[in-house]
Amino acid sequence: MNAIVQTLQVLDPLREKPTILQRRKHAIGDVMGRCAQAMLEFLQPYPGDEREMDESRCHHDRFDLCRVSDKDHTISDAYYREITILPVELLRDPTFEIAAWYSWQRVAALEYQGWKTRPFHQVPVGETIVVGISQYFSEISSELPEFDDYEPTPRAVLPFQKLCC
Repeated sequence: MNAIVQTLQVLDPLREKPTILQRRKHAIGDVMGRCAQAMLEFLQPYPGDEREMDESRCHHDRFDLCRVSDKDHTISDAYYREITILPVELLRDPTFEIAAWYSWQRVAALEYQGWKTRPFHQVPVGETIVVGISQYFSEISSELPEFDDYEPTPRAVLPFQKLCC
């Protein structure tokens, strides 16, 4: 069996037939989406959330970002059970503040008046590609020693960097 591909058998409860899923053990995948998801998790709470910022404020599996086309991601928010469309072009802009943007999406949905963006939501996505690739190489370096010494140089250190990817 190939070391990179892991084969899983999953029973489909509707068909009672096993289906085979193949998953790469260390796939880069959607780096921007995973890093954006980590930022949204890290920068909670958002308008309408019941809890204010404290140690238990984060709902760690609250968000799921999925790339649905060349132009869009969807943000699934388990807390509100809502899906929001996020254009990919926004994630490509290093100055884009995803938490501030998502806050305004919540404000619009809740029809709040007089909302002001909180300072802790004003964190730009920065170089999500660099952060994601850096973490990818860090993860695979134990299996591929050629990447042991790889050290990308991001121009910005992001507070959520350890949570990404």
